[in-house]
Amino acid sequence: PQTPNPKPQTPVKFLLKFQKETFVLRRLIMEEGKKQIVIVTGFLASGKSTMLRHLISESRTTKYALIMNEFSVQGGVERTLFEGPDGSPFGAYYELPNGCICCSSRSEAFKMIEVLAGDETLKDKIDCFLIEGNGLADVSKNVKALWADEEVRYPAEITSVVCVVDASRFEALAESESLFWKQLAVADLVVLNKCDLVSEEKAAELEALVKDSFSVEVVRTSMGKIDAAVLLKPRFSKNLFFENQKKLQSKAVTKSSVKRLASSETLVFDSSFTFNHDHLEEMIGRLVWETYPGKLIRYKGVFLARDSTRLELQGYDDVFEVKPSKRGADDDKSICIFIGRDIDRETIDRTLRSALENPAELK
Repeated sequence: PQTPNPKPQTPVKFLLKFQKETFVLRRLIMEEGKKQIVIVTGFLASGKSTMLRHLISESRTTKYALIMNEFSVQGGVERTLFEGPDGSPFGAYYELPNGCICCSSRSEAFKMIEVLAGDETLKDKIDCFLIEGNGLADVSKNVKALWADEEVRYPAEITSVVCVVDASRFEALAESESLFWKQLAVADLVVLNKCDLVSEEKAAELEALVKDSFSVEVVRTSMGKIDAAVLLKPRFSKNLFFENQKKLQSKAVTKSSVKRLASSETLVFDSSFTFNHDHLEEMIGRLVWETYPGKLIRYKGVFLARDSTRLELQGYDDVFEVKPSKRGADDDKSICIFIGRDIDRETIDRTLRSALENPAELK
């Protein structure tokens, strides 16, 4: 007698027995009407925003909704780096020239996803939600939140958690920052960024170290340039997530970062003045190396400059860069965030005002 056709497997997920462990494999083709969620984490100045800017600007088919980290909301810095069709920064959400959408929110990321996914005007404009985690945050709770209630049907699901790592600072962070290891442990893909700043041998050594520590895929990049197909590949698994959390608990990592970050404060500088590139570099250097040596943890900002340009500042510890870029249509002020210990607004304000293009503006 003919054997009856077996019952077809559910298109949502199926089980595979492999190496005596059962893994839930995510389907490669998304359920109709359901969007992808890719969470991006990584320590301060690892290159998360640069990678996302590259990903969105190069998009030709995939339409992204980018949910920014909370520092962007506090100071409005990062959202000025993502421009709308007319060159202006986005507001609550803003459609980019290639159809991608950016938003910033103090509320929980997944609530924002529900809001955006429920907006009929955006129904066909979002394929994937990108959530950029705070550089000082442990996103493991955010990851767990989406499956807290199996009965709840979300309009999107996590397909990957990506950790961006600065290869040039890997060893220093590994030795001193417990948060660095937590961010690695939550990921299923590690982007070993800034590999142009280390040798090929060192990059290979760091890649092997990550793979020996956790069950993750690793891809090497420079300047945050990554193939969208690699980043968007569905690979998230609860089993692997918890397996890596157990591996994290077995690692002997220092807790010094907890004290370091807990004692830090955030100051926001903003003004409508125009700044000189060379003078700004000099004044930032004075703050970093003379006024607050070893006390500035992270600082980033955009400053108005002459000839319809602006200056972008990115800095971590005692390393920083100031580079010119095109000013957006709505750029009407300079704004910068400083995260550090024992820093004061008056000193920062006075020092930065010494970098004005035209000191007469102060009068």
